[in-house]
Amino acid sequence: MPRIHNRKPGSRSYKSYSQKRLDKAAADIKTKKITLRKVSAVYKIPVGTMSHRLNNKYSRQPGHASVFSEKEAAFVVHITAVAEWGFPFDSMDLRVLAHNYVTAICRTIRQFKTIFLQLNRLIQF
Repeated sequence: MPRIHNRKPGSRSYKSYSQKRLDKAAADIKTKKITLRKVSAVYKIPVGTMSHRLNNKYSRQPGHASVFSEKEAAFVVHITAVAEWGFPFDSMDLRVLAHNYVTAICRTIRQFKTIFLQLNRLIQF
């Protein structure tokens, strides 16, 4: 059974507010019902967090962009179709398919240390 983490008393509280409270506070500021500093006191949300939220700063998800775009997610459709036809499609076939696609569009991908997609990246696919 996993342990349940309990914060130490007096420790810094990171994101001790819910997404629902953050959205309600942002709506109150946008409708000019309340000021930024008062929202911070009422909803217990840091002023900087509210300011960044209102100015759309740091809106992207952390991490680098995905290697294959949404259009390239057609690999999954292709693999499913081949599997339905009864042809075996193993991990090496997927690696060859991804490699051939990348070389066909003349693109180098830094995450592919070798010529083919690594197995740990294949599992994440």
